[in-house]
Amino acid sequence: MWWILATIRRETHMDGIAMTETKCALCQGTHSPEYVFHEKAGYCVPPSKAPPAPPPIPAAPQAPVDDADDRVDVVPPAPPPPPPIPGRDLDADDWALMGLAPPAPPISSAEQAAQDAADKQAKLDNASPYDLVEQDILNLNAGATISDVEKILAKFAMQQVDPKRPVAEQVVRDIIERTGTAKMTLAQVRTWYAKAYADARNSAKTEIVKSGMPILRINRDGFAASIEMNLHDTFRSGSFCRLIFDEFRHDIQVCKRDENTSLDWHKSPTPYLHDEADYTRLSEHLQRKYGFNSIEQNLLYRCIMSVAMETRINSMQQSFNIAAARYDGKKRIDTWLTDICGVEDSPLTRVYGARWLIGVAARVFEPGCQFDNVLCFEGGQGEGKTTILRTLAGRPEYYCSFTGKMNDRDSLMKVRGKLIVEFAEGVTTRKTEQDEQKEFITRTDDEYRDPYGRSMNKHKRQFGLAMTMNPSEYLNDPTGARRMWGARCGAIDLDAFHAVVGQLWGEAVRRYHGGERWHIGKGETLLIGMQKESAEERRKQHPLEPVIANWLTHTGHIINGNWRPQHKRPIPLTFIKNVGVVLRDVLGFQDTRLDRKDEGMMADILTVLGFEKAKVRGEGLGRDVNPLLGWWHQSLPQADRRAFAAQLIKSAEQE
Repeated sequence: MWWILATIRRETHMDGIAMTETKCALCQGTHSPEYVFHEKAGYCVPPSKAPPAPPPIPAAPQAPVDDADDRVDVVPPAPPPPPPIPGRDLDADDWALMGLAPPAPPISSAEQAAQDAADKQAKLDNASPYDLVEQDILNLNAGATISDVEKILAKFAMQQVDPKRPVAEQVVRDIIERTGTAKMTLAQVRTWYAKAYADARNSAKTEIVKSGMPILRINRDGFAASIEMNLHDTFRSGSFCRLIFDEFRHDIQVCKRDENTSLDWHKSPTPYLHDEADYTRLSEHLQRKYGFNSIEQNLLYRCIMSVAMETRINSMQQSFNIAAARYDGKKRIDTWLTDICGVEDSPLTRVYGARWLIGVAARVFEPGCQFDNVLCFEGGQGEGKTTILRTLAGRPEYYCSFTGKMNDRDSLMKVRGKLIVEFAEGVTTRKTEQDEQKEFITRTDDEYRDPYGRSMNKHKRQFGLAMTMNPSEYLNDPTGARRMWGARCGAIDLDAFHAVVGQLWGEAVRRYHGGERWHIGKGETLLIGMQKESAEERRKQHPLEPVIANWLTHTGHIINGNWRPQHKRPIPLTFIKNVGVVLRDVLGFQDTRLDRKDEGMMADILTVLGFEKAKVRGEGLGRDVNPLLGWWHQSLPQADRRAFAAQLIKSAEQE
């Protein structure tokens, strides 16, 4: 309690004059002489903290002496002293002045009662089952009745102590020792306790069912057995949180069943279980609340996953449906590349911007659908290209910058649960990596073994691919150029983009559900032509391309290692038997020097120049004659190809 100090005044009478003596109420005058009484505060303080001494009080005037009468006229008595100074609460400055720490504040009677009850409950919680009945057993004597013994046994049975455990046998023997065997035998007491234990178990099961707690199987050590049945019953019980499998994130979501469900153990900023710390805290929660001893992590993960899979959601589909419901009806996705990113407006860029967003929406609602177009943002560094992609993703966890190996399991798991995946390294230049990148882009699912899994699983893709790069000639794969949708950015307005990104997704979802396509079809010849022109502007030309193009229209020969044209051909070549012909005629290669790398290089050049490799069956020739395999120019009609093939096959037979 707070100290209430008051100055203590004591009256004394000296020579008939009333005087007042002042003492410190805290020390009652017991301080050493070094302490000085603080008149204003009402207690003693060290000399260093004492106020300056007051000026001396002048002496009272003495009464005049009348020698004539030889008597003393005494001054009238002083008025009675004032009442004691009332006490006051000490503040922090007062205690600091005394050099002492202030005492703890008092607690109310209700708080004291609550504290006593908590201490009593803690003592009961920490007590062993025997401690709870020890005093009752000590109170027994030979005059105890059967009813007295049954009450003790029922109280002990409420602790769920199996009759086979040594502590239960100890209770039975101590009861017999205190009461004797005149009224009951050891076997009878054992039977009574077995019945009390069974009744307590049934009663406990009823209460457990009412509270929503699971009825668990107990192991020989008294803990809940770490088996699939116990874990499944716990996760499905009303006392545990709900487990939901998010098909988009491929994560397990935890949420409350009602207000009585506790999630204090879940410290993650998101409502998902996705790292080792989450599962460790969950394991601790199961041990504290449900009595499990030790749970193997693999078993815990498998049981959580199996229960969560019973209730599935797709969080991104839910978010997209909300965006579609809030869409205001204004068209934006056809021109967002121009309005937001400063891309030059054209029919092609309008198609790129709209269909790429619709394609991402399609991947969300149709996981694993074919969507192999990459939106390439071209521009200088620091202009906000990556910020555009991060903003489109909505949350940081839905964006991924892909830098790993394209067939590595860890890399593939990294893109799971993402909406936007950016190729941070851009388009590769090496032939082997080009083929690997092309295969990665066209893939509709990723196959790998999940953590704690035993078999390979296919995970359908739900994301869209994008690239950011400096404006340059970055396309060097003639067969993969159609997948790269280039958009040369100008000034990017990020503030305007943040304001409308939700409307962009809402419109894309509406148009997807309306049946709009998200790729450029074969029948859209105008767009295909514009796309080829756009790809040609961004394509890195091989040094041999003009030489091969000249060879197709001219005859010539090699001079000093370089092919020189001589005469113009009457008709440009529209058929080439194989790439080895070009390598020998133009580059002077011998058959022994031909390898797959050179053949692949020449195949790419011929593809750029409009040739395609195909088998053509000769006109009028039977099925027993093999078709002619070679490189045919795409401008040559099929009928002309068949006639030319028949002519070449017959000439070869005559030779």
